[in-house]
Amino acid sequence: MHRFLPLLLTVFATFCFIRQSYADRAADSLELVKLYNSTDGAMWSITWDLQQPMNTWFGISLDDNGQVISVSLPGNNLKGALPNLALPQCRLLSLSRNTLRDTLPLLGGLPNVLAVDLSRNEIDGHLFDFNMPKIDMLDLSYNKIQGSIPDFSKMTSMNTLRLQYNRLDGTLPDFSKMRSLLSLNVSGNFLEGPIPEFNFLPDLITLLLNDNQFVGSAPAFRGSPGLFLIDLSNNDLSGFMPSFTRQSTLEQLNVSGNRIVGPISNFSANKLLKSIDISNNLLEGSLPDIKINTSLTDFKANGNNF
Repeated sequence: MHRFLPLLLTVFATFCFIRQSYADRAADSLELVKLYNSTDGAMWSITWDLQQPMNTWFGISLDDNGQVISVSLPGNNLKGALPNLALPQCRLLSLSRNTLRDTLPLLGGLPNVLAVDLSRNEIDGHLFDFNMPKIDMLDLSYNKIQGSIPDFSKMTSMNTLRLQYNRLDGTLPDFSKMRSLLSLNVSGNFLEGPIPEFNFLPDLITLLLNDNQFVGSAPAFRGSPGLFLIDLSNNDLSGFMPSFTRQSTLEQLNVSGNRIVGPISNFSANKLLKSIDISNNLLEGSLPDIKINTSLTDFKANGNNF
């Protein structure tokens, strides 16, 4: 009997694994049916046959155990409220360019998700502290989300945050703990107050804060030397024009449509600049010498006092 014990234990463990895997797959399929019912699945551009296995459903990817790892249905005519989904192995949730309405669900049932794209819908309500510690990309742009931007400091793996063209207000939160952040876009909102220096974001490469209501002086972003795109246009910034001497890789700079004053120095530290827009400010003195910026193809300085 003892010599058969290891075999029996192996068979029992295999049986338990298969049984649990079946239960997990069944639970995932029920969550997807919930999504289908909540968003008028019968009217999707490419719909699902719920009588067929889950692995045949359009936009769904499964892992080797048959659990959902990806839900990708962009532009598929989903309409209605996005339900809370419990998909523990899901890595991607992509539902952009649909007509999802109502408030944003908590998304706490996606503990392993890496990317969430709900852009270009009609989602409203407020943001909240997301409990998604592994996420590296969150795109909620072009919705109707209101209120302030919450504390994202727990999302330390985040590298891309897109919240542009919503109805967000208040001041920018502290992003200093998000050391992996590469791209931040909050343009086209109603954000106000001073722009922080972003001192502890050494990997930040794109920063778009345009079309808000920010005030105070434009920072030089010395803590983000890798920036290659800075857009601070159409705010209410004042003070002197900063020198972006730390950003040797800077390619695009736009500070137009503010109230920045005084003379400006040349852009000798930014030899890779391709586009400069300093138009419609209160700048004076001489125009900067741009001969050293041999990559420059677009330079706008109209609407100043040069």
